[in-house]
Amino acid sequence: MDLVGGCRAFVSVSEAGSFTAGAAVARIPQPVASRRIAALERHFGERLFDRSTRRARLTPFGRDVLPSAKRLVQLADAMEHDAKRARLRPLRVAVPDTCGVRDLAELAAEARALDVHLEFRTAAPGERAEPSARTRCGPRSRPSRPGKVSGRCRWAWPG
Repeated sequence: MDLVGGCRAFVSVSEAGSFTAGAAVARIPQPVASRRIAALERHFGERLFDRSTRRARLTPFGRDVLPSAKRLVQLADAMEHDAKRARLRPLRVAVPDTCGVRDLAELAAEARALDVHLEFRTAAPGERAEPSARTRCGPRSRPSRPGKVSGRCRWAWPG
């Protein structure tokens, strides 16, 4: 059972006061919201909403678990945000000072297309790692040789 998805639908419906409006807030179809909430109710063994009226009214059990559901949804949102931010953390790449700006811009653009953000710094040969058999090279993702040579600039990143 998708506990986070069920709680997200539960919180949205409880705040909106109806299944239709709550589903719209959660950006899911109303039947999906209903199924997720029904699954939550089966999981907990209790009804969350009194469905005898046109409005979605919380049962006493629903009122009791709503704060925990809100915390779970907030934590899931925070985790999504943290994961996106962590993916944007730059990968630091040591490059020779002979690398041209255009070559580095091409490499950075290809990396961005793969959701990898590169940060370049010039470094002496002893500070740079040489490509290995497990290294993918730019600008192509499947090179025929372990390093790409463009002019006098050679670059690679771990694959």
